[in-house]
Amino acid sequence: MVTSAIPRPTRPVIRLKDPGTLLAALPYLLGFHPEDSVILIGHRAPRPERIGLVLRADLPPPEHHADQAAQLAATLASSGDAGATIVVVGSHPASPPDGRPPHVELAEMLREELFAAGLAVFHLMWVPEISSGAPWQCYVDSECGGTLPDIESTVAAAAVTASGKVTHRSRAALERLLDPPDEVAIERRRALLAEPPEYEDLTVDPTERGFAVVRAGLLLADQRDLRLDDAQVVSLARALADPNVRDACLTTAVSPGSRTAKAAERLWLALVQALPSPEYVDAACLLAYAAYVRGDGAFARMAVERVRATVPDCGLAELMLTALDHAYPPDQMALLGRLDGFPDLSLPEDTS
Repeated sequence: MVTSAIPRPTRPVIRLKDPGTLLAALPYLLGFHPEDSVILIGHRAPRPERIGLVLRADLPPPEHHADQAAQLAATLASSGDAGATIVVVGSHPASPPDGRPPHVELAEMLREELFAAGLAVFHLMWVPEISSGAPWQCYVDSECGGTLPDIESTVAAAAVTASGKVTHRSRAALERLLDPPDEVAIERRRALLAEPPEYEDLTVDPTERGFAVVRAGLLLADQRDLRLDDAQVVSLARALADPNVRDACLTTAVSPGSRTAKAAERLWLALVQALPSPEYVDAACLLAYAAYVRGDGAFARMAVERVRATVPDCGLAELMLTALDHAYPPDQMALLGRLDGFPDLSLPEDTS
């Protein structure tokens, strides 16, 4: 499984002459602390001190080393980055007898694949875990190594914390955000959604009614302490079930960091957690798109994969998965939400 954390314009500059700091930044680049992972950190051209695409995959069994190395290198090569730092995270299997770190075969295959793709390899490192004081070591130079600095005192930690983003303890912890916290409420809403809707004014166009419901939901989400009752959850689910309404909601993500974008992503996540299957799928697609556009490829992929597990032929999910696999830039993906014909769903006086 590959997790791509797409380039973000706001990522901090991390100097290549300090590999320990680069390793310590990984949780903040990915959004979670990686475990048993192989990671490629892309470096931008013509300024390689700037972080580009970051790719993470689970450590594979030996028989899959070659396939995974080829896939990761091909994805990074398509991003336009000048080169990469290779990082292997994990303390098993045992180190080779020559004293080099574990997983040598995978690391060397990755280096060869990157070279074959015309990319430079700036560092090739191993660390058992990303934690303060953990030892790290280079594969090529036996004298290259050290210990990680205080993870929470790095420039990357400060930048991410200041932005309001949360770094999770593991990939599993990040993925659990998509789980419903209240199964009893889920079943209650399943029953409500099975009932025919009751609308007081049948002269109102259903799509226009859907837009009004979404605008009201965004206003609620803008208050941060978002609490939706059953009626609101059901109304929003029915609104998003209209493809015209769902597609119009893509516009809320195209200005990452704006009030509208933040409120919308908060609303989509709340609905993913609050709705039964398959009704949560529309909100999950919007959540994935919002995460993608703001540069969080890891979370976008999690949401997309959950959609595909429920509705295998969802067109929007397939489009995003293809874009993730080929490192399609977020600013280009944002063009999908800028197509003509969508109504304005932005919050009042949102000039961000």
